Amino acid sequence: MTDGERSFPAVDCVIPAGGLSERMNRNLSQPVPKALLVLDGKSLLARVVEQAREVCARCLVVTGWGADEVAREAASLEGVTVVHNPGFSRGMVSSILAGARQVQSDLFFVAPADMPFLSGGLYRAVLAGARDRQEDVFFPLYRGKRGHPVLIRRSLLPGLEDAFAETLAGASSPRDRGEILLKTLLRGRPCRDVPVCTGDIGVDLDTPDELVRAQERFHP
Repeated sequence: MTDGERSFPAVDCVIPAGGLSERMNRNLSQPVPKALLVLDGKSLLARVVEQAREVCARCLVVTGWGADEVAREAASLEGVTVVHNPGFSRGMVSSILAGARQVQSDLFFVAPADMPFLSGGLYRAVLAGARDRQEDVFFPLYRGKRGHPVLIRRSLLPGLEDAFAETLAGASSPRDRGEILLKTLLRGRPCRDVPVCTGDIGVDLDTPDELVRAQERFHP
């Protein structure tokens, strides 16, 4: 962090990095954890961590599928604590909650490992929008659409745990359980939208075509 960010409160960032990466790996003979895919010479995980660390005191990288490989990559990055989520098959929300249980700051960010264009400026904008506010959740907003990084109060965690357990109990299949979304659990909570100037808040890489398009941003 630079001197310019010291006026912001110290915050942790939860980075879920343990998904099954099924769409990205559909045609590969040797599947690779999506967080380890390389974008212009760096892994997706390295990019997300480095950008978060411009503002955040610590990154909690949550592993699941491919845990050993992802943990090795995470260990090579500064300011990272690795958290393993043995229940990763229940979807990304389960990994977010696993990481959130280890959060030490009053506020924490969530930034998925497959979103490599979340700049430090976005983190600063969301933090600035949360200053002196009482809401529990702060979303960056671009052209009417919310995205990441999301800023959440740690005090909300027990309620999110209860909502996740209730939603899991109502899910009719493993696929339904794996597709529970964070925004579903946050529905009805006091939220504030923070307008930002880029659609990168919604750019995640789920397929090989999306990875190719991301590469083209570096080498048009």
